[in-house]
Order: sequence, then C-alpha cells, then structure tokens
Amino acid sequence: MNLFLHRNIIPAIALAVSIPLTSTAQTTDVEDPSSVASGLRALEVADFDLAARSFRTAFEAGDPEGAFLLGRMLELGLGRPPNLDAAIGPYVVASESGSAAAKNRLGLLHMRGERVLQDYEVGAALICEAAELGDIIGAFNCGRILLEGRGQEPDMQRAIDHDKFAADNGHIDAMTTLARIN
Repeated sequence: MNLFLHRNIIPAIALAVSIPLTSTAQTTDVEDPSSVASGLRALEVADFDLAARSFRTAFEAGDPEGAFLLGRMLELGLGRPPNLDAAIGPYVVASESGSAAAKNRLGLLHMRGERVLQDYEVGAALICEAAELGDIIGAFNCGRILLEGRGQEPDMQRAIDHDKFAADNGHIDAMTTLARIN
C-alpha cells in the first residue's frame, strides 16, 4: 500500500523535472554534470542551475539521492522561489527508492502536516526507517518520537539507543539529550 499518495504528486514531479537544461550562470568545472557529486560541488560555489540540472538528471536516472537533493533545493528555494509542493514529488520517489534522508524529511512533513496529510504513525514510521538505515538526523528524530510516544509506543531504551547512535556520530542535540537522561 502506498502511504504517500498526494493529490499533487504528478504536477509536483512534472514541475521538479522541468528545470531547464541550459544555464545562464557560469558553470563550474566538474567531470560528470549528471552526478550527485557534481551537483554537490555546484552547490558549494552557489551554481544553483548546474546543481539543479545535475540532481534532476540523477533523479531521472533513478538515483534516490538526486531526487532528495532536487526536492531539498525546491523546498528551500535555492536558485528559485521556495516550493514545498514541487519538492514533495521528488521526496516521495526518493523515499520509496530507499533514501534515508528523504524518509526523514517526508516523515517530518507528515508529523507536522506540512502540505501532506498530518499522520503521526506514517511520519514516525518513515523517520524511524531513516534511523534504521543509518541516518543520524533520523536517529535523533526517532529518539524523540520514542521518548514522546508520538506515532509509536513510547520506548525509553530504543530512544536511548537511537540517541547514542546519533551522539556517537556527532549530533549535538543527541549528546545533550543523553546528558539530561543520565
């Protein structure tokens, strides 16, 4: 069962992949302009057109991280006005293709009811799936969910385990949470 049906998914994906293939901005020196890595390098030098084209091409080739990063650019408005509606399509595709970052982001949108149906169970499941895939931010967020019992039954030990993982990987808020619990 697809839990991510969104009435605007087809228009959102159409908008996301309509980013132009040509750029008026000066391009950066990259080996493969269709890879996620080249898109990340383009972001580092604020070449948003090249970054969007690289992520879009990776997305169209089936790379879930390209889909997630394209969605993130659309949501944040990098190189164009912010458009969360357009970002949801790539987030859904990336999440369903296994992107931990997309699962976490889409889960947060469900928890908050931002442009998707507010559903704590779906949100919690996505966020904790991201944690199980090794996403540090997802681990911290899943720990919060398990402490509060929002969308899942409270489970202090699992919450601590997720916080330990996040803290061991440098997540400051997880470190703070563990210090408060102990």
